[in-house]
Parts: sequence; C-alpha cells; structure tokens
Amino acid sequence: MGSPLIVLTASSTEASEWHHSIWQQMMSATVPQRFANTFFNKVSFENESWPDGRAKYVPNGLRMVETLLLREYSEDDVVTCYVDNLDKFVGPETKVIAIHAHNPLGISYATDIYAKIFGENNMPLNAHQFLRIVKHPVIETYKPKIVVGGPGAWQLERANRLDEFKIDYLIDGEVERAFSDLFRRIMEGDPSLPRIVKVPKEMQATVEEQQKWVALFRSSISSKV
Repeated sequence: MGSPLIVLTASSTEASEWHHSIWQQMMSATVPQRFANTFFNKVSFENESWPDGRAKYVPNGLRMVETLLLREYSEDDVVTCYVDNLDKFVGPETKVIAIHAHNPLGISYATDIYAKIFGENNMPLNAHQFLRIVKHPVIETYKPKIVVGGPGAWQLERANRLDEFKIDYLIDGEVERAFSDLFRRIMEGDPSLPRIVKVPKEMQATVEEQQKWVALFRSSISSKV
C-alpha cells in the first residue's frame, strides 16, 4: 500500500490529554521549551496511537476535518497521526499535510505574558512543537502542500512567516460549508485560490450546523470503537 494522499496532524502539546490535568494543559502555554523537562513528566508528551499508528486523540477541529474528508476519500487516503509517526505515513503519494494550529508561535495572551517570567527570548513550548512538524525531515523530503488552519492560524499571517515555514495555504475561519470545494481546489493546485483563505462570516456554519457536524463526527467515531 502506498502513502495516503492526505495526512492530518497537530503538535504534541495540542494533542496531548496531559493525563486529564488542567494544570499541565495551562502550563504548556506558558513554559519555555528549555524548561519543559523540568516542569513536565516525559510521559505527558507520549500521545496514544492505535496499533496502525493513527492518532487516538487530536483537537476536535482536526477530527472534524477528518470526518469531512472521509465522506469523499477512503480511509487509506486519509490519515490522522502525531508528529512522531509522520515518517510512517507521509510519502511520495502524499499531496497534502494539514496542520491544526492553536498557538503555533506562542504569542497567545498566556504565553506572551507568563513565559516572560522566565526571561526574554525563550522559545515557547507550543512554538517548539509546531516547528517539529513544519521542519520535519519527511516533509522536506516529499514536499507535500502544507495547509494550516485552526484558532491560532492568524499568528502566522500576522507575523508574516508563511514563507519561512513553506506554508502553501492558511485557512482562517470555519470551513464546514465551504470545505468540499475548498479542499478540492487545494488538492488540484487551483492557481486562482489565494494563499490565505479567509472564509466570510456568511459562509461559516451556524451553531445548528456545527451541532450537526459534531453529531456526524461522534457517530463516525462510535462506529469504529
């Protein structure tokens, strides 16, 4: 079997359940990478995978994207995994790697304020974990299109760092309504598609529609358990 067409991933700090510790989740947004081993147990970063290497737990938004993709692609063509398993799935047939970004540069309020307690110019843990994805050797080898979305994707646009991380498309906004057409254009490399895709408010899903997608997502998960 060849490599999947589409690989979805999120950083270890975003995907970790942190042993259901709210305290550790909050700390991940404030502690610099250089002090990570001091404040966190190594086990906290060991995310659970299924026997085939697919991720058990990822941010809800990423799992929603997976659910929508599986309406149009087979399970062999869509894989959601952690950064430590990227080299197992990304290959010559992989066209897109989609990354969920919550705090990719570590400039959220908590990180920007509290991380400075440890001194200036320390790379935040969240930023370090995002770099592990975009700088991963397997991505640099096979060069799939890099698509970034999620609640923190705006950080990359504001800091003007799309070129630095070789990001092909940045998606800003809820995509449920526009998803099918948008992803088709990404896969086809539509030259008319802007690099930064801002989904207009009128095109974003209503609360009722979002609830429908959540129900669809939950039913797809329960059918696999």
